[in-house]
Amino acid sequence: MRAFLLAALILPAFAAEPKETPVSKPPLEFAGVARFPPLEGWRVRRTEGVDPSLAFLRGQDGIRVKLFGGKGSRYLKLHDYLKGFEATTMGDPPERVREETVSGLRVWFYRHGYPLTQGDPDVSDPRPPALAAEEFCLLPVGGRFLVLSWSQESGAPDPEPGSAAAWRAFLDSFSLVKKK
Repeated sequence: MRAFLLAALILPAFAAEPKETPVSKPPLEFAGVARFPPLEGWRVRRTEGVDPSLAFLRGQDGIRVKLFGGKGSRYLKLHDYLKGFEATTMGDPPERVREETVSGLRVWFYRHGYPLTQGDPDVSDPRPPALAAEEFCLLPVGGRFLVLSWSQESGAPDPEPGSAAAWRAFLDSFSLVKKK
């Protein structure tokens, strides 16, 4: 009888704990025009103002959302952005990489490079600067436009494990907010 009572008391301690249901985080809203889930393990930085932006940052990688085209914006039209310093590689136009669908819209993805800030800024170097790589697409939104981008500030391919996968997941989960 004692063995039975002892077993009745001990067995529940060895029983498997109930599985926890993962709690999904609510999606982030951006400037009233877009919605997307937060990226697990990435820091979030927001800026407000005429050209609002949101950045997910991890190590040397960044996934960003920027809204342009409003009153007082740095870029009023898509083609202005494509000619601006944020899309060109030291004055050269961005490279058109591929076409795919984001939030139901067929868009082009572009790639460009921008100089990394390395070393002493007061020392001249005859060599071309090291460039970071950035991929981006443009989505029109009611007279304005969004820029979705992924940047890597390292020459190594995907130095932060999972960065390319996070970019893909971000694009797949990104949605434009429907106007009511």
